[in-house]
Amino acid sequence: MARMAQSLQRRKQIYFVEAQRSTNGIGTRRRTKNQSRKNEKSDMVMEDLGVDLTGVGNQKQSVNNIPAAISFKAALTNDQAHLYEGSDDEEELEDEIPEPVVVKPWPSLDVSKDELQKLRRPWRKALIVKLLGRTVGYRVLRQRVEQAWKLRGNFQMVDLEEGYYLVRFATKEDYHHVLFYGPWTILGHYLTAQKWKPDFVPSREGISSTMVWVRFPQLPIEYFDKDFLLRLGNCIGKAVKVDVPSSKSERGKFARVCVQLDLTQSLISKVTVRSLDYCVEYEGLHSICFECGKYGHQKDTCPNLVVSKPQNTDMGGTSGGTSEPAAGSKR
Repeated sequence: MARMAQSLQRRKQIYFVEAQRSTNGIGTRRRTKNQSRKNEKSDMVMEDLGVDLTGVGNQKQSVNNIPAAISFKAALTNDQAHLYEGSDDEEELEDEIPEPVVVKPWPSLDVSKDELQKLRRPWRKALIVKLLGRTVGYRVLRQRVEQAWKLRGNFQMVDLEEGYYLVRFATKEDYHHVLFYGPWTILGHYLTAQKWKPDFVPSREGISSTMVWVRFPQLPIEYFDKDFLLRLGNCIGKAVKVDVPSSKSERGKFARVCVQLDLTQSLISKVTVRSLDYCVEYEGLHSICFECGKYGHQKDTCPNLVVSKPQNTDMGGTSGGTSEPAAGSKR
């Protein structure tokens, strides 16, 4: 009986192996008629011994349900399809670099990423404005900007240090109107507007650029063309738009172009068109240095101006140069 049981177990294992090979398609072409007859004989022996072969059929079907192997390329592509792409609320934090931990003698407060998003969310669509070259009070500025902007909804204005103001709008249209449809002039000075940015400290910031109106006096009338004037404005800065009377040749005393101006660079005083020089005038910029050509100070306070002091050459202490005449001169 023991030998018969071992023989029966061995035949059952052989049958399972042959069943899996035939299901996976391995060696199907190599199977011969003798092997098929041998399997049929094994089935008959199993049935004669009373062995239930229904489970074997179920195992044959389960082999077909085995998923095919996935290549590395397919797995990588599938993973990238589910990557988190972020949202508008997290754009401010993407470029932030964690600062090194420095031990200081005073308390230090850490802020988590989620808390930063919550704190910054109300100010994401705010604008930082400042009046160039002049300081005015809160009420005066608010009254003037209401007249200049002519907004559809309400707005909130918060006063900061160094002449900066933070403005929040009720509608998206008003936000875009103030940001893109300048330049705005208040009391003869430009009101700069820029998008709010996190960790804004007025004492550490400076106005590096603004939109200004540029004039080209005595420019020939044939050059009063919109495309040509935009090219001419790009010689000064980044041309934004052309004055309507200038583009339609309705007024010929000067051409007027709105330009995004870099205030950290020297202002251009002239341009040349077909070997002829034309002066450039800047509206609303009242503090221009005629020494270095930059905006923000006068010539007498220019850092590039070096004042040479007379040196004492007389032993007696009198100032001035020597009284000896130059070589070759007559007494």
